[in-house]
Amino acid sequence: MYGQARVERLSALGRRWEAARRSVAVADRGAAEAATTEAYRAADLPPPEIVWAEGPSDIARMWEDPALERRAGQSVKAAVVAAPLRAAEDRLAAQLPAVDLRQLRRLVLPYILDRASRGVLEAVMDAPQLAATRLTMLVRGLNLLLRRPRPAWRYSSLVDCGISLHDAPPFHVYELAAELPGLSDITHRLVGLMGVMENAGWLVPFERVAILCERHDVLRVDVIGRLHAGDGPALAWPDGFRHYAWKGVGVPAWMIRQPDMIEVSRIEREPDLTLRHCMVDIFTAERFIRRGYAERVAEDESGVLWQRLWRRGGIWAAVEVVNGTPEPDQTFKRYYLQVPGNLRSARQAVAWTYGLTEHEYRRLRLRT
Repeated sequence: MYGQARVERLSALGRRWEAARRSVAVADRGAAEAATTEAYRAADLPPPEIVWAEGPSDIARMWEDPALERRAGQSVKAAVVAAPLRAAEDRLAAQLPAVDLRQLRRLVLPYILDRASRGVLEAVMDAPQLAATRLTMLVRGLNLLLRRPRPAWRYSSLVDCGISLHDAPPFHVYELAAELPGLSDITHRLVGLMGVMENAGWLVPFERVAILCERHDVLRVDVIGRLHAGDGPALAWPDGFRHYAWKGVGVPAWMIRQPDMIEVSRIEREPDLTLRHCMVDIFTAERFIRRGYAERVAEDESGVLWQRLWRRGGIWAAVEVVNGTPEPDQTFKRYYLQVPGNLRSARQAVAWTYGLTEHEYRRLRLRT
């Protein structure tokens, strides 16, 4: 099944869905609402009342509103989302040979493991607004023990009750399958759901109410796809939701907005080792080293290994290397690459940056 032409077609479909994932355009509300009605129809449910949220913070406020509890009814994610997806998956498994299914799963693995999408989901779930909502769920859980029942979704999370393109399956697989003989109707029950995902940021379906969410209006990543921005939020929604990130790590807003506040004493006081390393990275390893805050622990033909042993535990380390190609003025630029603290030589550290062992790197250098 998956000759070169099919692989290229799958890649083209995947790029379209990837563009939808990364889109910061305003949601097409008309198209999303029509698609929601179609998704409910495919699940044999009546058209819901549609309520728009401007972002995750807005959804969190709705979640705590008793009026929503009275209007919404139970979560119908199982019927609107899970059932048609399971039917399509079962149909695909029944129709395709096992070898094709294995190849297909390998081809879509990068899409499923996309770093930006994982970062978006983690940012939403870790947001203080939703943490407060989870606390409210706990209180309502106590009410349940006191025989004051509430809908089950009250004790679930946004990700449990809703779906976005960031946690949706690879729809392009089903689109490709629909082009094959005998599978042309595989997306029949998915048309509505796919339409919502293409035109809105989130769908949270209940019996009588469907919450649709605007798309994020900021989504910024680094060269390997991690949430990252050095001059503002890496992720934001129109409702005021802001998430600041440095190379995939969520950081306090002040670290990005006021980097001049980063001082070595403040870095030393930070209890979180990962945040400490982000602070050094923003401060820049070169300044950190040149001001005498790190110790030279090893040097060889590959470069210089620097380390800082933190009083709170843990080690920061970086390898200093010199670019082999001269600049226009015939000087050689130096680079400082952060590496794990358990490395013992500059050669070993440089090898780690290439994903090699020291022995493999030494052999590579000998050959070149």
